[in-house]
Amino acid sequence: CDSEPMGHTRTAELGPNYRGVYLPGLWSARMAADLTQRELAAAIGSNQATIHQLERLLRAAYPKTVRKLCAALDAEPVDLLCAEGAEEE
Repeated sequence: CDSEPMGHTRTAELGPNYRGVYLPGLWSARMAADLTQRELAAAIGSNQATIHQLERLLRAAYPKTVRKLCAALDAEPVDLLCAEGAEEE
């Protein structure tokens, strides 16, 4: 996929120490797994507010969080990184 949330800075512009990524496909993956935000948060050792922020693209996720989310949702990273229906080249 080649999608980037509008209004968000590209990772490269944030500097070499920035390692977070936005997850526009997180909501769809959570819906497919039939989990609430609270249930997903509990599964990854986080809280509901964090899941809300990740889904609304208000917060970027670190690689460790992406791995935990993938395990809890039985998903691949690309499922979280690409919004459902995003066009591919």
